[in-house]
Amino acid sequence: MYKNLILILILPVLFISISVASEIYDNAIKLYVAPYGNDSWSGKYPEVTDNDGPFATLNRAKEELHKIKAKNEINTNIIIYVREGTYELNAPFTLGPEDSGTAEYPVIFCAYKEEKPVLTSCQEITGFKPYKEKIIECNLKDTQFANILFKQLFFFGKRQIIARYPNIDKRDPHEGVWTYIASLEYGNMGKIKDHFRCTNDVIKDWTNVEQAEVCIHPGSDWAWDIIPIKSVNQSKSEIYLSRNSLYDFKLADRYYVQNLFEELDSPGEWYLDYNNAILYFWPPSDISKNHIYAPLSDSIISINGGKNVIIKGFILDGCVKDSIIMENCKNCVIAKNTIRNCGNRGIKITTGKNCGASGNDIYETGGGGIYVEGGDKKTLDKGSNFATNNYIHHIASLHKEYKNMAITCEGVGNLIDHNLIHDTPYSAIAISG
Repeated sequence: MYKNLILILILPVLFISISVASEIYDNAIKLYVAPYGNDSWSGKYPEVTDNDGPFATLNRAKEELHKIKAKNEINTNIIIYVREGTYELNAPFTLGPEDSGTAEYPVIFCAYKEEKPVLTSCQEITGFKPYKEKIIECNLKDTQFANILFKQLFFFGKRQIIARYPNIDKRDPHEGVWTYIASLEYGNMGKIKDHFRCTNDVIKDWTNVEQAEVCIHPGSDWAWDIIPIKSVNQSKSEIYLSRNSLYDFKLADRYYVQNLFEELDSPGEWYLDYNNAILYFWPPSDISKNHIYAPLSDSIISINGGKNVIIKGFILDGCVKDSIIMENCKNCVIAKNTIRNCGNRGIKITTGKNCGASGNDIYETGGGGIYVEGGDKKTLDKGSNFATNNYIHHIASLHKEYKNMAITCEGVGNLIDHNLIHDTPYSAIAISG
């Protein structure tokens, strides 16, 4: 009985793993994408030859995929090979039912040979000029960032720090430095959610406090909330918030305040004056040798209703929310990718069946690592979705709450197997269903 049960759980994963592991398909239809490509070319060649060669964009390759599927019954694999380079996406690369393969012949989007193509929603910010001492500034009014309240800035591939008090201690591997609630209006713990008294070292002669935020573990260390500041009273050491916290405050709750110009006092810190569309930054090294980026798109890849699709071998770097979203899909897999610098989770898989994440490296996320959900709790029909052989570490740098595990699994009949996990702010794995 138990051997049969194990087989039932493993077979869907094994099938997809075999499909992903096969590097060469002799009879496959192959398309190519490269930074030096041209969307007017045929996309049939990995190199430029006789005024022909690879496409320049994934979307053009997807158009060609539709044409191929319209003309032919799928009786072989269709592989879209992507050459090494950086591909900047202003919107998520989307796949749906029309991009599907078959159980025998999946559609595969993958890196060419051992190359490492980078997909990113980040765009470079240019036009900085000196402001004061080591701080530089950039007017964003005539840029694509003019009306965007972005919360992430990257320099040399690393997420930088929103100007804050207290400053982080980079000797601490988790960079945890806090200040604490000094007192509350109704004693040490009560129904207080919108204001508190801080220690007298916190509030300075701050300007634009309505653009600042309190980042706090309210009530319990497993809770987390980021709340805009409404006003402050420096003489009374009081901070008033623009809304109630998710939980009641208690004495000595730990927090920090961020996005205050007056707290921009350390290398790597930055401040966005959203009202005036001006970005200030103290670069930790020479900006002439590195670039400054911020994300524009919520996600990098979004698959909705797709079947038998494989995404393999990419570096996905920088987005506002979840890097890869897979919803209501069947027999789809995200394999052997590096996923980093997303604002929330690395991979989110909801509903669908026999879909999963295998062999990915996920780190420096703003939220969790992988979210897997599927199956029917009423009928106990299994989702058979999975997260296996992934390496997940140093996650939840922005959202430190209990919801952001390395792996969260919900539903019925899903599999979490052989993952390596370390450096998380809360539990490694959470299972419910």
